[in-house]
Amino acid sequence: MIHPRCQLVSPSAAGAYHCVHCAGHCGDDPLTERNFDHRYQSAENRLALLAGCFAISVHSFAVMSNHLHAPLSVALDRCKH
Repeated sequence: MIHPRCQLVSPSAAGAYHCVHCAGHCGDDPLTERNFDHRYQSAENRLALLAGCFAISVHSFAVMSNHLHAPLSVALDRCKH
């Protein structure tokens, strides 16, 4: 279930979060024989954009063929209280 960040994370509390997101298919699709490797770069670009919009520090990330892992934390220095 999806919840607003304000219900899950206090902006004043330090903490790291391991987030997993089911991303679209990357790599080769055996059914259509199409390659979707371009989605790796799209996932990286989107993560950078959203991290900037929501004052999140991305410590690292891994885009897998069908999901994304990202250890994140609230960037307290960029939050407006």
